Amino acid sequence: MSNLRYRFEVGDAADRFGYIPDINPVKTEYQLDAKGSGPRVDIAVLSEVQNPRSNIWRQPCRIAIEIKLWQPGGPYLVPWDDVKKLRFYRNARDSNLPFTGIAMLFVHPVHEKCKRECPTLVCV
Repeated sequence: MSNLRYRFEVGDAADRFGYIPDINPVKTEYQLDAKGSGPRVDIAVLSEVQNPRSNIWRQPCRIAIEIKLWQPGGPYLVPWDDVKKLRFYRNARDSNLPFTGIAMLFVHPVHEKCKRECPTLVCV
């Protein structure tokens, strides 16, 4: 996807940049909230359907990927915050636009402690 570019004719792009920019639709640490105050996802693929009222960096997300390395007893008690973030965006977005949320969880191989702290987690 390194050569894939979207031409963004939205918001005030031409005024800000002096031209209509072509950007790569794959973003990291992408902020899902249109106001710029919401949660971020690790990897986002922007929608091919643009929102003409939003800036380039506030375009709808087509695919959001969250990646977590979880260690039982670490700073996260249970690793479901990323799933909640994806569900929130799915429910808050324009329902006419397709969206896929992917949460990948890598669990430290402390299997017994993993089963005790998060019994609904399937450790493979």
